[in-house]
Formats: sequence, C-alpha cells, structure tokens
Amino acid sequence: KGLARLLRRNPTELERSLWKALTNDKRFAGQFKRNVPIGPHVTDFLAQHLRLILEIVPADEDGEALAIRQTRHAWLSARNYRIVEINSNERELDPLLARVEEAMRLTSPTQS
Repeated sequence: KGLARLLRRNPTELERSLWKALTNDKRFAGQFKRNVPIGPHVTDFLAQHLRLILEIVPADEDGEALAIRQTRHAWLSARNYRIVEINSNERELDPLLARVEEAMRLTSPTQS
C-alpha cells in the first residue's frame, strides 16, 4: 500500500491527464481508482466492478521489463482481470477514451 500511495503522489503527465479525463467524463466518473494494489502488483487504473485494468506501458520498455509485465498479466488474467495497455507516448485522449469505453462495454460486470 505504501508503494501505491507513493505512485499516486508522483503521476506521470499521461497518468495525470488520463485521471483527469476519467474523473471528469460522465462515461467513466466514479468507476476507476488509481494505483490500486492487487495481490503483489499495483495497477495504474482499476475499475474493480468490471475487473478492468488500464496499464500504461513505457515506450522504451526493455526485455526484462517486458518479461515482468507478461508475468504480471498472466497472474492478473488468471484471476479474471482484463488489461488494456496504453502506450506511454499516447497523447490524444479522445481515441484512448474510446478504447477504454469499448473495453468497458466488452467486459461483463458478472465476471468473477
């Protein structure tokens, strides 16, 4: 929980703008939380009732980080979480929010 708290205090520019959009847009307001711990992992954004995770992926991710991310994804997927990856270089919020809305529509709230 301490790491999650630290991450919430030090967001990247994309995290800051995405969070602002998620909290101000009526389609998403109140559905997402930031930097939520799930087991041994901390998610970037989580809609718990949908079991939907938004994960910002660094554009310059190396092989080791990729392997760690794939292991994390496997762990979360095994627990019925759906993950939407967002490239850290994305700057256009409208297409990004459309992707999030589509993922929400495809994710059933009855999944366990």
